[in-house]
Amino acid sequence: MNKLQLYIEPSKSECNRHLVFRALADLSINDVQTSSADDVKVVKSILNNEQGSHWDVGHAGTAFRFLTAYACLQNTPTVLTGSDRLKERPISELVNALAFLGAEITYLEREGYAPLKIEPTPLTSSKMTFGVLKSSQFISALMLIAPFLPEGLVLELDDDQPSMSYIDLTKSVLESYGVQVTQQKHTFTIEPYTSAIKQSVQIESDWSSASYWYAMSSIFNVPVSLSHFKKESTQGDSALPEIFKQFGVKTKFESNEISIKSYPNRYTDYFEWDCVNCPDIAQTILVVAFILGVPCHLTGLSTLANKECDRLEAMKTELEKFGGKLEILNQNEVKLLKGNPVCTTNTIINTYKDHRMAMAFAPLFMLFADLVEIEQPNVVSKSYPSFWDDVNTFVEFGNSNHQS
Repeated sequence: MNKLQLYIEPSKSECNRHLVFRALADLSINDVQTSSADDVKVVKSILNNEQGSHWDVGHAGTAFRFLTAYACLQNTPTVLTGSDRLKERPISELVNALAFLGAEITYLEREGYAPLKIEPTPLTSSKMTFGVLKSSQFISALMLIAPFLPEGLVLELDDDQPSMSYIDLTKSVLESYGVQVTQQKHTFTIEPYTSAIKQSVQIESDWSSASYWYAMSSIFNVPVSLSHFKKESTQGDSALPEIFKQFGVKTKFESNEISIKSYPNRYTDYFEWDCVNCPDIAQTILVVAFILGVPCHLTGLSTLANKECDRLEAMKTELEKFGGKLEILNQNEVKLLKGNPVCTTNTIINTYKDHRMAMAFAPLFMLFADLVEIEQPNVVSKSYPSFWDDVNTFVEFGNSNHQS
């Protein structure tokens, strides 16, 4: 059987880190091949001064956090805001840290939340010690501006800080430009930036986006080839080959591509995983486990309540529509009971304006296409604008191979 070949766009997480750093370093941001995701486009528009001094990031939480720190190093006052949902996502931990360095930031509506007004004021260098933060992006935001402070920064993190893989990704981006970052356990010492060691970058494709094709391949038994990926990746979601091995999917690395092939009925009887370094693929895992009838226990989910929606509650509600039973043990842990998907009436999968809800539930939509509709399918533009086009290609490829 032939393989379906798909190109996955560059990682939006990595793109935004490169863009913010390059803007601070006076390097061209237009030299970087970036994703067409909404989250990346809004960062580029702001860095290219297309929004003046009033920045609206929409739903882009990562952009909001990185740009809050970025704005503190600008020469003019800035107002930074976003969508109604973004205004519900706490920002005080980052604001407090920036204020400790000398930033002047005012909450324009509700204490601890967007919108913000940021006044230009000199920042100082310091050693900063943190407890467990709600988001690793607060640390990454500080890391991105650290090389442009007089003496850099020293950041001492809690041993239990979730999503450390994203902090490691930020470290890797800084080092790619010659910034010296010394790590001792969970303490990062970031030295001042002097000059770039390279002017152009090649950003790896997005492993989070690849997760949906691992799901499709495991459920529909269609081999897929995806580019451009590295075996030694700095993205936390690159745990996918190891995770999906337990769902009967084998991964082969060939040059800059990964080939994935499903072996039906070779999956585990019970799946357990700590998603602390890959929380963005938890929804995908739960849907796959449900469809394949594999009971599942996931931990490391503490960041999911403050995403585009409360993802655990949303998963529980939507899986129930197909007979699934998800037990939320606490904000960090869920159990999915073994079950078989059923759908006998017209059903709408609500996305809660969350791109990952739409894409994670795509296999259930495909299984019950005559009865199921996905609400607001275009929310995928936040991270994977061509997703539904690729789904159509997948369906056509699968049909043609089964007929031949």
